[in-house]
Amino acid sequence: MLLPRTIRTYVFDLDNTLYDESLFVQGGTSSVINWTAGKFFIKEDILRAAMDSIMCCYPRGEWYQRFLEKLKIQYTEDLIDKMVDIYRKHTPNINLFPDAKKILIKIKKQKAMKGNIFLALITDGLVFVQKSKVNALGLNKVMDECVFTWAKGPEYQKPHAWSFEFIEKKTNTSGEECCYFGNDERKDFLAPNRLGWKTVGILREDKKPLNIGREYEPLWYVSSFDDLVIG
Repeated sequence: MLLPRTIRTYVFDLDNTLYDESLFVQGGTSSVINWTAGKFFIKEDILRAAMDSIMCCYPRGEWYQRFLEKLKIQYTEDLIDKMVDIYRKHTPNINLFPDAKKILIKIKKQKAMKGNIFLALITDGLVFVQKSKVNALGLNKVMDECVFTWAKGPEYQKPHAWSFEFIEKKTNTSGEECCYFGNDERKDFLAPNRLGWKTVGILREDKKPLNIGREYEPLWYVSSFDDLVIG
């Protein structure tokens, strides 16, 4: 699919759009398991089996409490907080999706030729965690602007329009000059759609649209960045 030649500002979501977030989860979980093994003198294979059984059945916010219950370790809020802190502060071992890396290279080449192209990132979540992902992926050297919505406040996370309006003012572009790439219809596309941006949803691994309403859906769906041609 050929993207319109009017686009000057390319803006990307981070988690599960440019890289596989499950790799971050795996790394954080492994760090917690390693710490738990040393503190309670339990073999790591036993801990990993216990954690695997928890992760498949419970929401992320319950993992560590359930984990300790399964191991028959008396848990306290301080213990849970320590495990969460280890998870959040681990050094990410993550890489860009190959197709994401390719499209970023193509846009950078276009920028080198035309000179009026802008690359940006908008991501939600704890700022220090998201920054660690950005740095691990090398995006701090690729993007002209990285917008961490929680730096302004969690209430400004997507689908709030603040971050998209910020990009418009920063670049002096708007509407059809801007294109946003994301993967989560629940929050990614509502604001840019209302601002008249072009929007592209990345549906990886046979993921299906959520069908939660047209205003929440991107203008186009693709299964990979490889399906896109930069104008």
